[in-house]
Amino acid sequence: MSFSSEVKKELCSIETSNVFQMRAQCYGMILQGVCGPGEISLTTEKKGTAMCLAQLMAELTGVFCDVSNHNRKNQPSSQYYISVPDEDQRKTVLEYFGIQPGHDRLDEKIIAGEYASFVRGLFLTGGTVSNPEKDYHLEIIVQNPGLQAGIISLLDSVSLRPKIIMRASQCVLYYKDSGHIEDMLTFMGAVNASLQVMEVKVVKDVRNRMNRITNCETANIDKTVAASVNQSNAIRKIDSRIGIDSLPEDLREIARLRLENPEMSLSALARELSRPISRSGVNHRLKRICSIADELI
Repeated sequence: MSFSSEVKKELCSIETSNVFQMRAQCYGMILQGVCGPGEISLTTEKKGTAMCLAQLMAELTGVFCDVSNHNRKNQPSSQYYISVPDEDQRKTVLEYFGIQPGHDRLDEKIIAGEYASFVRGLFLTGGTVSNPEKDYHLEIIVQNPGLQAGIISLLDSVSLRPKIIMRASQCVLYYKDSGHIEDMLTFMGAVNASLQVMEVKVVKDVRNRMNRITNCETANIDKTVAASVNQSNAIRKIDSRIGIDSLPEDLREIARLRLENPEMSLSALARELSRPISRSGVNHRLKRICSIADELI
């Protein structure tokens, strides 16, 4: 089961006896389909969503929807078709939700402040969310362009303003930020899914942090090795041309230590000196040695 399917299953499992929440959710669901005197219908890939809508419709209006399974060739999943075939029953539904021909405005009286339930309905019949292991993306397709402004305003009022794109003449409201997706899932009631996104995010952050630390340590090791090789080559050059004993007294000991211990860090070299000095002091002396080597022909 995909992550999006798990989210919708969790949302469909929310039980409430609050008629206002039920009505707001059902309103959000039917607005994503065809809703008029001649036809009330909606298509979804999720059986749970189809049954949820049919149950809400029956409890709220007394109208029993037809739910049929349309299996299509070359399609990865089934299509569930929900419809109200009887004309009188369609009229009952339209009157209950106050939907008039050319309906292109949200009815605040129907939503009655139950924004979470309404958005849950919109998502169930027109939304998807990616597996957070792969990508952060949640979107809701608004089938009726006339409702776009009202839905965006509603989401904005609860601090969940989405980004907007047009796709094949459809308005798509979407979120790419993991925090916004967590907030949206929690707002709709998919608390378990929201916690799952948080958990994946934490694991990703820890993994990325460890990778950065490892990469940094590897880069430092490479840098240390390269510096040690350059220093050892410089000392050998000096030894072959003028001899290490020709170096000033404070450089002789560190030169011999470096040749004998090419893998040692500067801090370790500093501790091995007969008169220990700081790491920066060792670095300064080795730089002087390299400068002397550079001046030799």
